Amino acid sequence: MKDKAAELEATIRAIEALADRAVDLRREKDHLQAQLRMMEVENARLRARLSNYETNEIERRLADGVG
Repeated sequence: MKDKAAELEATIRAIEALADRAVDLRREKDHLQAQLRMMEVENARLRARLSNYETNEIERRLADGVG
């Protein structure tokens, strides 16, 4: 009987540890998703700047007659 109780307690502790790990992994996933969203925003901002730069460069060349 004591062996069964000890086994059950060990199983419960293992399940609790897995549940704690699942919570940690969910938090990490949420953090990484937030970082990804920030990087996507920064990427879009940089792409817009590049596009604006390229447009300005083309306009400058056309104005200078460089073509």
